[in-house]
Amino acid sequence: LKGQKNPQCRPSQGFLPVSLKYSETITVKLYDLGGGDKIRGIWDNYYHDVHGIIYVIDSACSEAEFCEMAIVAKSTLGHKFLQGKPLLVISNKVDKSESRGINFISDKLNLVPSEGGMTKILATSIHPAHSGYGGKPDPNIDKALEWLIQKAITDINELNERITDDSK
Repeated sequence: LKGQKNPQCRPSQGFLPVSLKYSETITVKLYDLGGGDKIRGIWDNYYHDVHGIIYVIDSACSEAEFCEMAIVAKSTLGHKFLQGKPLLVISNKVDKSESRGINFISDKLNLVPSEGGMTKILATSIHPAHSGYGGKPDPNIDKALEWLIQKAITDINELNERITDDSK
């Protein structure tokens, strides 16, 4: 996301705020929150203050891990401060044979992606070495991020009003 190639791409472990200059007038602030059970307790401290959500899942994890992820995802994405905000779900590790398809994931997480809607799902492999694009990042990641940012910009007045109300 920061435009730096990172061949040692690893899962997030803690909390990392990142600011990116999107345009002359827009800076995008991201909170990279790890998914481990010890860090999940802080997630809801940020829900009220976000304009959109990127939720990354491991589509090739074990059945037990998938069941746990589905419970956590439904609880997280169903939180009242996140409902109705733009959501990008990235289904990672699709290059693995045990990867679950988008339709399966949508069904299990009760997601309804639609053209022009508030939810988009991208199936990819985030690690450039596994993306299928000659060691370069999947260009669909940039397109999906652009969708999320544009969705937030389009709905900025409503989202700002919600953030103000939810912050009270």
